[in-house]
Amino acid sequence: MDMLNEKMIMTMISCISWEVEGIRQRGCPKKTWWDCVKNDMENLGLSQKDAQSRNKWRRRIKGATG
Repeated sequence: MDMLNEKMIMTMISCISWEVEGIRQRGCPKKTWWDCVKNDMENLGLSQKDAQSRNKWRRRIKGATG
């Protein structure tokens, strides 16, 4: 069981540090998945604490998508 948890943690870490592919302007830092998530959350007015409140999170996401 511990080996499964360790593998899941390593997978999550690799997803968070994954770099988005594509051409970027010279001098711009590479954009990671987490950078995209933070940008989307900022645009929707959400914080990491809001992820703990399922109702608030759903209302904001639903309002943005639809």
